Amino acid sequence: MNQDSNLTDSMGKKRRKRKPGSRFLWLSAFFLLLIFGATEATIAWIDKKIHVRLAQVKGAQPIPVFAHSLTLRVGQPIPLFRVWHYLALAREGGMIPSPPLLQKTTRTIHIPLDNGNAADITWGSDDRIGEILRTSKDRGPRPEPKITLPPLFLGSIEDGAMIEYRPVSFSQISQAIKTTFLLSEDQRFFSSPAIDLLGIGRAFFIDIKARRFKEGGSTITQQVVKNLFLSRKKSLGRKLEEAVLALRMASILTPQEIFELYLNHIDLGGYGTERIVGVEAASLRYFGRHASELGWKEAATLAALNRAPTYYSPFLHPGRTKRLRDKILGLLYRHQILNQKDWSKLTRLPLGLIEPKGLFHPVGPYFLDELAREERRIPSQAGPSSLHTTMDPLLQEEADRIVPSFLRRLEKSLPPRIRRSHPQALEAALVVMDPRTGAIRAMVGGRDFASSPLNRATRSRRQPASLFKIVPYLTALSPHGSSPPIATLASSLPNTPLRLFLGHKRWVPKNDEFDASKSVLLYKALERSMNLPVLHLSESLDKASLVETARKLGFETPGPTRLPMSYPLGVVAQTPLQIATAYSRIANGGYDVSPSLIDPVDRSAFLVPERIFPSGPVFLLWTGLHRVLEEGTAATFMNTSPGRAGWAGKTGTSNRGRDAWFVAISSREVVLAWVGFDDNTPTYRFGAQLALPIVSSLLSFQGGFPPAPPPAPPEIILTSVDEKTGLRGDPACGPSVVLPFLAGTEPSENCTRTMPNPPENPILHFFRQFF
Repeated sequence: MNQDSNLTDSMGKKRRKRKPGSRFLWLSAFFLLLIFGATEATIAWIDKKIHVRLAQVKGAQPIPVFAHSLTLRVGQPIPLFRVWHYLALAREGGMIPSPPLLQKTTRTIHIPLDNGNAADITWGSDDRIGEILRTSKDRGPRPEPKITLPPLFLGSIEDGAMIEYRPVSFSQISQAIKTTFLLSEDQRFFSSPAIDLLGIGRAFFIDIKARRFKEGGSTITQQVVKNLFLSRKKSLGRKLEEAVLALRMASILTPQEIFELYLNHIDLGGYGTERIVGVEAASLRYFGRHASELGWKEAATLAALNRAPTYYSPFLHPGRTKRLRDKILGLLYRHQILNQKDWSKLTRLPLGLIEPKGLFHPVGPYFLDELAREERRIPSQAGPSSLHTTMDPLLQEEADRIVPSFLRRLEKSLPPRIRRSHPQALEAALVVMDPRTGAIRAMVGGRDFASSPLNRATRSRRQPASLFKIVPYLTALSPHGSSPPIATLASSLPNTPLRLFLGHKRWVPKNDEFDASKSVLLYKALERSMNLPVLHLSESLDKASLVETARKLGFETPGPTRLPMSYPLGVVAQTPLQIATAYSRIANGGYDVSPSLIDPVDRSAFLVPERIFPSGPVFLLWTGLHRVLEEGTAATFMNTSPGRAGWAGKTGTSNRGRDAWFVAISSREVVLAWVGFDDNTPTYRFGAQLALPIVSSLLSFQGGFPPAPPPAPPEIILTSVDEKTGLRGDPACGPSVVLPFLAGTEPSENCTRTMPNPPENPILHFFRQFF
């Protein structure tokens, strides 16, 4: 009996341990706690992500970028229209408080300045500035010898990219903008700031009907989330993530804070390197006024632009933009914000835009893109609060204009078969540099940044051709220690054919133009860009000295033991900026300067350039380069542009015109142009035909005081020499020319009268090249 009862008790206990549902309850509770904990952790992670991103946005300090300031002086020859254009750009960028005034009868521009100050600039009939008067609030007009106008605002750099971004507080945005955007984008925002279920439902049926993502249905909060947190790609997963983030953001921030973020971060257009972000930047760019000053008409235009910045671009498609603007004004009328009289009046008005000087054709897109790349290499903790660039905005704008204009014209001069195979493919690079400091005043890297952002001025390596000949010439004209130079400008160089062998390969170089002379003076070989004399000269030079000169000038070069036979003819590829730098070191008299996009005032220390070449040999080379413009391959530069006695230059043409070059140098400016095809297709044209017209046109635009020739150093003496023999000149010998020499290297022997040599038979010369 006891055994049966014990057995029954033990079986009952086992049954109680296996009571149905107890384990399920425990598991359910565990999973509920796990889900609750995971939810809390996810919410905390999302909140942290939002807080971190908002802190980044609020703490973000885009670096404002400014052009080089324009300084005007009494007596300066500068056209009135150029200054007026500069002021239009300054007004567009918000750098002057109100529009300038032009008095045509007196040729005077009145310029409003900050703090109630103003300036009046008057021009004489000869396009020179006659008077500068400055007026302040507490003082009357007083004459000034010069005035520096506010630097142009070019945009901002954020995350290594150029943007137009000027964040403002909620109180600095007009009520017209706030009301118009609320009615246009999210009418129920303040009642349901996170998600609008009615809007989502409407958008869902529209998308189903269109079989694509046509209608968004997003609230302003969702658009802020999309702009600050998510990619632009539309997908169901991204929409779910957007909704979750919007719900959490609405619980963290007030609707006013979200609306302020929205108005400061919407994309309102852009071109090239720049995007226009926020209503303040757009107000200044489109209307020349701050966001606090805009009324209903302008606010409706911005709201229209917000729908699709490119499609409704007011400059590219003004009619399309006006139709949508009028619809939005009608929306304001239906909500009784505008009365019928105001609505009817506003819809009849034009868009009221300021002239688009920098918006859809921004000043210097290649320059600014290179500046943004350079800024990326600066450590973030050492980054500047603002950047004042070396850009001359008027010169840069003219360079941006003439490059594509000349390319279209030059393409028509190419052989027909080249035009057929490469329509609209000719490219160019242009660099303007100040040789005294290395400051880059203008830079163009191609015909159109939007279609081809590759900056050929800094990242395209091309054969410099004859532009490289300054290396052997400068080496030959320079003394080496206590030894005299190997050559002078009057040295006689062989002009006989060469047959050079490398292994089993034979190279027979030739001059571009037939010349039967067996010898030629060095200055004539330089001015005519002859190949054979410079090759003969290079054979007598130490290879290490050649490499040293090239590297001092800034050229990339192989070592002395690896120089190709055609090295003196410029076969080692360089960038246009490297070549411009090399010629800057000649133009400034032999000082080491490096190219810079940032004005020296932004540097912590500005060092005086170091001398790397003696002034005497550099002056001799400059004289030879000046003769290139007077009587050499670039003579058309002087013929079309009188008054350029202070300029020197050099043309360059690689094999079959694959690269066409021209560089003009003075004591205060170096202008270099390259023209060619990206794929190395021959143009069968010379540098004087393709590149020289671009440089000449740009210099003609500048005007101003012409640069003076560089003064001769003390060690230079001038001597008259015979044009044929290079000996001391004598009227009995024939024409002579005055050339500079280093003291002690001038010819001591007088020329003697000789009978002229008969020219060599061209047919005999042709066969002599092969035997």
